[in-house]
Amino acid sequence: MANTAGAGGATDGTGTAATFNRPYGITTDGTNLYVVDQSNCKIRKIVIVTGVVSSLTGVANTAGTWGATDGAAAAALFNYPTDITSDGSSLYVVDQGNNEIRKIQ
Repeated sequence: MANTAGAGGATDGTGTAATFNRPYGITTDGTNLYVVDQSNCKIRKIVIVTGVVSSLTGVANTAGTWGATDGAAAAALFNYPTDITSDGSSLYVVDQGNNEIRKIQ
């Protein structure tokens, strides 16, 4: 799950086929890792056992658009997300550019 030669990207995939652009915060629920993909303005999910990376928010395989929209999956927009944590059932994202803590169920 590393970027080749430091090049950023927004590709979903398995292992090194997946790319990120400025990954920041990370948390786990014991089965998955959740990563703030800051410059892609989205939250990514990594299945620990398989290494499969998918876009939990934002459009798959596409760099995100800065915004402040609540909604399911592709509709959710963030502005400079920086950190993430879980309470065991929901994810909480620091959406720094919007001065908010956003909840993902």
